[in-house]
Amino acid sequence: MQSRSDRQGQRGSVGMVIIAVVMVLTVVAAGLVVHKHLRDSASNAVTTTPNQSDSNKADSAAFKEVQQRNARNLERKNDASNLGTGVSDFYGDNITFPTSFVNGVLLAGKDSRGHKVTLNHYKTISISSGRQSPLTNDELRLILEADCEGDEVIAGESSRVFAVQYTFENDDTVSSKCLAG
Repeated sequence: MQSRSDRQGQRGSVGMVIIAVVMVLTVVAAGLVVHKHLRDSASNAVTTTPNQSDSNKADSAAFKEVQQRNARNLERKNDASNLGTGVSDFYGDNITFPTSFVNGVLLAGKDSRGHKVTLNHYKTISISSGRQSPLTNDELRLILEADCEGDEVIAGESSRVFAVQYTFENDDTVSSKCLAG
């Protein structure tokens, strides 16, 4: 049987544990209240000054121009890819390469089966053959009997090869790109 003093000692230990738990819960609750207050005040804070606003507008305009240039370059690349696919399909149907592009259709004389090519950026295609100089203007070119060596157009090893040359807009200039067919 436990003595009265042992029972009082145990009650005291349990009381100390309860006090410690209450203190820990109080500290945690206070931390949560401070965290919520800081989060709420940060979301309501205004962080721009008039000078920063002008700077942000300039950055926004520059960013928008880069986005527009990237969109135009993507259209150019897609047009080149569409032309390459169209030429391959045309060759498969006619066993010859196209010699003209009229109203969005690749042709090779009156007996050829025309093939429609959808272009979004370019409106015309020039057709030539063999080695070509890099493009300096914004244009799309089909080069027969040619191949690509990097972005350079070189003479092809076969009469059944072709390259598509297009431009890519940089900050102030255009660069010539080559897509092997």
